[in-house]
Amino acid sequence: MKNQILLLLLIFFSHSLFSQNITGNVKLQEVHNEHNHEKNLFGVTIQWANTKIGTATDANGNFSIDKTEQSNILVVSYIGFKTDSIFISNQTELSVILEEDNTLEEVVIEKTQNGSYTSKDENLYVKKITTAGLKKLPCCNLSESFENSADVDVSFSDAISGAKQIQMLGLAGVYSQILVENIPTIRGMASTYGLAFIPGPWMESIQISKGTATVINGYESTTGQINIELKKPNNSEKFYLNLFGNSMGRMELNSNASVKFNDKLSTMFLLHGSISPFSFDINNDGFADQPQTEQLNIINRWKFSNNNGMESQLGFKAMIENRSGGQMKYLDTENSSDYYGIAVSTNRYEAFYKLGSTINFMNEASVGSTFSLIYHNQNSFYGRNKYSGLEKSFYGNIIFDKELFSHEHKLDIGTSLLIDDYSEILNETNYNRNEFVPGVFAQYTYEKHEKFSTIIGYRADFHNIYGVFHTFRSHLKYHFNETTTIRASAGKGYRVANIFAENIGILASSREFVVLEDLKPEHACNYGMSFTKDFKISSRQKISWGVDFYRTDFENQVIVDIDADINQARIYNLNGKSYSNSFQTDLNIDVFRGLNIYTAARYNDVKTTMHNDFIDKPMVSKFKGLISISYSTKKEKWIFDVTNQFVGKSKLPSTIQNPAEYQLTEYSPSFYQLHAQITRKFKNFEIYVGGENLTNYTQKSPILASDEPFGNFFDSSIIWGPIIGRRIYGGLRFLIK
Repeated sequence: MKNQILLLLLIFFSHSLFSQNITGNVKLQEVHNEHNHEKNLFGVTIQWANTKIGTATDANGNFSIDKTEQSNILVVSYIGFKTDSIFISNQTELSVILEEDNTLEEVVIEKTQNGSYTSKDENLYVKKITTAGLKKLPCCNLSESFENSADVDVSFSDAISGAKQIQMLGLAGVYSQILVENIPTIRGMASTYGLAFIPGPWMESIQISKGTATVINGYESTTGQINIELKKPNNSEKFYLNLFGNSMGRMELNSNASVKFNDKLSTMFLLHGSISPFSFDINNDGFADQPQTEQLNIINRWKFSNNNGMESQLGFKAMIENRSGGQMKYLDTENSSDYYGIAVSTNRYEAFYKLGSTINFMNEASVGSTFSLIYHNQNSFYGRNKYSGLEKSFYGNIIFDKELFSHEHKLDIGTSLLIDDYSEILNETNYNRNEFVPGVFAQYTYEKHEKFSTIIGYRADFHNIYGVFHTFRSHLKYHFNETTTIRASAGKGYRVANIFAENIGILASSREFVVLEDLKPEHACNYGMSFTKDFKISSRQKISWGVDFYRTDFENQVIVDIDADINQARIYNLNGKSYSNSFQTDLNIDVFRGLNIYTAARYNDVKTTMHNDFIDKPMVSKFKGLISISYSTKKEKWIFDVTNQFVGKSKLPSTIQNPAEYQLTEYSPSFYQLHAQITRKFKNFEIYVGGENLTNYTQKSPILASDEPFGNFFDSSIIWGPIIGRRIYGGLRFLIK
């Protein structure tokens, strides 16, 4: 036994001896106003001479690399700088300052940007929709930006209001946390119409993270996280203009302008105006196929940096939107109460402030804080149902980030505060709720040579109504090699349901909300895995393959039951099982320069317990297929985009209690859609034309009992397919860089 212990100690000692670690920092020395300033360099290559053993510096210019017996010369190289070779004897810490190489001639690199890709560097499984991806379709707002994605499904909440909703992993979008630059934004009363409050031309990119998120941004993420990055004043165009119009009379103007006062201070204005003044009844059911809408949206944001580790951002947003719809006779007779109509008026104001700074007296430490305020006021009616809501929300988050022991270990600790003040009135009945939720969190990250990383996090949130939410989450990533990665995640999510705002489409029916019991917070566990593999065929031919599986198990869920009674929407807590299984595989192929093909297939198995029966969850498509083809000529003068979608059947709510003429089948049929667009680029502007739903497929009779809108069987909320047919559109983009 002693000999075995001695042998183990010898092995451990010898391993420690031959795997000594070298850490260091790489900087660039700049001259500003005759003063020298050092700037950390990101992505510098650190490699042992004559070997393939290497690493790269992180965002703070730091690196860590093990010693090797194969070489004692460490080569530090970076494009545009002179390569430095360092002889290593007994050093364990290095400080390197690179000199600019002024002898290099200008090199122009051209590369076609794919519409979407899976990030290799993120510890979480993140798919990014790029600027090129956002331009493949008109992408007038956030809800329309997912048409090229198999990860997120988009559908109408009803056939009258034009409101859209999303699904991820087979579950409603409310279980996915939607952030704008890492600030929780589309939630609460914005759950239904909020997807239309973020114009597409404002967006720089979208990151879709499937599965449970980290604990830093709160407890609400269960099935994933969608983060939208907007254009920023320090790296945006000086001026940008987008004009859009389609065959349904929809017209839009989007513009942004940025001003850089100096290398420290910049500001930006973003403007959106849209109008849909016309009504059409192509399916001849007496109702307008789309609402009449008008929206004015503006943002002013500021960014300040002192070039010494401190950066702050400040922004303000104001939005006004009005929409009206219903029977054509209602719209043609100046809103006569004899006919069915809807009207929704929304005023929304937001403000945010961010501050981040390195801590100079502490090694590799920083602190960041984020604060936001939201004021949301909505007044509406749907036929004879009246709904108004007022939301006042505050969100604050402070994070302290510190390396532990070495660059491989990092600790994030912080505190947060969420305040939601809801005041709702439904048909003269008040529903008020005030939530005050302070929280604390800690997250440990271990990363070894970019090959292996793990994140373990915990947060405790102290809800003034529902007690303490304990949230544990963990993530793991392992690189088998440069082309093969596996990830796994597991964690818990909580949320408090906003039953009216999240189910606003039910108001456009004859149903009455009936809350059968005191509702508890929803909480569920999500766990899953993903696998990605790259195949490089040549310098211009590459295939990226990915496959993922996620399962969500609910411990409690707020059930919205429209099966039990044709005149009721019964709301109650889960009594039984409820789960979601989601499997997806996708293939991204760079066929040759300029031609990219993206294909994906997804299968959802979602079941829940409703009126004591364990059934397929209604309105969830089991299968989805996607093929997106993009081709661009040299220098992207011409760009051609084609998107094919196949959507499988979904279980429909029971209509067996209805008269025969108002009954639906048990499942919806499968259907296929085609979108296409052509873009022509010039020096400072581009023109695009295209078509949506070119197959002209629409759901037959999207409104049940449309001939008796005030009767017992009227229902416009059972929407499983397109309700608007073929649309032709065109637009102009103009920019000054």
